[in-house]
Amino acid sequence: MNKILFTLSIFLSCHLLESCHTKEMNADIEEEKAYFMYSEILPKFYHGEGISLSEFVKRELKYPKAKGCIEGKVYVRFLVDRNGHTSEFEVVKGISDEADKNAIEVVRKMTFKTGIENGKAVDSWIIVPIAFE
Repeated sequence: MNKILFTLSIFLSCHLLESCHTKEMNADIEEEKAYFMYSEILPKFYHGEGISLSEFVKRELKYPKAKGCIEGKVYVRFLVDRNGHTSEFEVVKGISDEADKNAIEVVRKMTFKTGIENGKAVDSWIIVPIAFE
């Protein structure tokens, strides 16, 4: 009888340990999928030494060829992944189809230093205004 209880207790202990380990692994997996709108250290524009975001936008932006003067800001939301690459571009507030497309093209060319949360690189959502003046 003691052998049966001993065997049963070892089996239950192993099963509980395995279940805890599985939960820890699932927690790690979920953490890897997390996106941060605001991380401890936000992603920072980086496109070579001495080039600011505004200089980059002025150099890369193509004004729409539409009649009249288009002015305003296009707000583009996108993901900066933990490697600094950008993806999932979306115009949050636009001014015209052509201006919106041009703003997205400028943002596609940008590179960033990744955001940091709890000492680890993380995927972060950011919004950049692109001014048409």
